[in-house]
Amino acid sequence: MNQEYSGTKLALLLAAGELFAEYGLEGASIRAIAEKAGANIAAINYHFGSKESLFLAVVNHLMQENFEKINLDEHLARAHTLRKPEEFSELIRDMVYRRFQVFFDTAEPEWHIRLFLRVFLESAALLEDLVHKCFDPDLYAVQQIFRLVNPRLNEDEVEQFALGFMAHISFFCISKMPILVHLKQDKYSEAFLKQTADHIIKLITAGLGLPNPVRTTMTVSN
Repeated sequence: MNQEYSGTKLALLLAAGELFAEYGLEGASIRAIAEKAGANIAAINYHFGSKESLFLAVVNHLMQENFEKINLDEHLARAHTLRKPEEFSELIRDMVYRRFQVFFDTAEPEWHIRLFLRVFLESAALLEDLVHKCFDPDLYAVQQIFRLVNPRLNEDEVEQFALGFMAHISFFCISKMPILVHLKQDKYSEAFLKQTADHIIKLITAGLGLPNPVRTTMTVSN
């Protein structure tokens, strides 16, 4: 956890996250959050100012943690050193694998994914700050990498490839439950995640005019 959060503030953040994931921003009451955290209602106003600010703090914290684990800066720095098509293919493979390892880490609480699903139901005005702080920097970094991968792409094509890259992976987070029902499974298997990641890699590299990279092992924490 971020050092910014500890004690009562951390307890409120975690309690709010679980309740927001279950009931949404409107459905989770200040009183319920305070009771779950073992704190008083005044503590929420003191640490966060309002329920909306607490909601944004929870989502922002989880997104920042995920992006730190993804570490796109490392991939971007690596992209500047590459020259051969097969090297760029390996980079794309590693970018997809890293996201699968972060987003589908079974050690993470289940409410993390449910909370992100709730986020999509909130108003654009509420999410504007989160988009500028988290989504946009991630998207722009992926765009920079794809410009280096294929300099012939125009700006619209770069944006579409970057959005597609993120959307392919996000779909398996957002649609996890119906996919599992379809598969008649209670959780994603390592084999399914590896097969899915490799398929996404194949689609992206082919679209960018790159060779399909040699397959390697991908593991997700249990």
